[in-house]
Amino acid sequence: MKIIILILCFLIISFSADAGTRVFYKGEEVTGISDGSPVAGALYYNDDSPDYVQKKNLIETVSRRFLKVVNGELVEISQAEKDIILQAEENARIQSETDRINNSNITIKELIEALDKLNIIVKKDVLDEVKNSSNILTP
Repeated sequence: MKIIILILCFLIISFSADAGTRVFYKGEEVTGISDGSPVAGALYYNDDSPDYVQKKNLIETVSRRFLKVVNGELVEISQAEKDIILQAEENARIQSETDRINNSNITIKELIEALDKLNIIVKKDVLDEVKNSSNILTP
């Protein structure tokens, strides 16, 4: 009987715990988002927060990389900031492919696939024909 009472108490405490959404940040950068109780150094939103629905919707619909903290408030970054992030990611992807090509002994097939990923080869019919030509693509 004592075990059942302990289990019930645990369940009641678990369900009544103040679980909201925590937003961890450093400067303006959002470094993490999790559910839980309030902690020092993190923004906290729960049902009692006046803008909880708006912030919860923002967290659920906008990628974390496009969120920032300004004056203690979680906000979506501007389109110009998004463009900078997307361009940096694209530049990193291109640099990664370029490094892979420059730093290895790759086959012609791998070179063609890398060029295709970088959208350097635009003639799909020519690319497909070269890819399907087994005598060209064998190392």
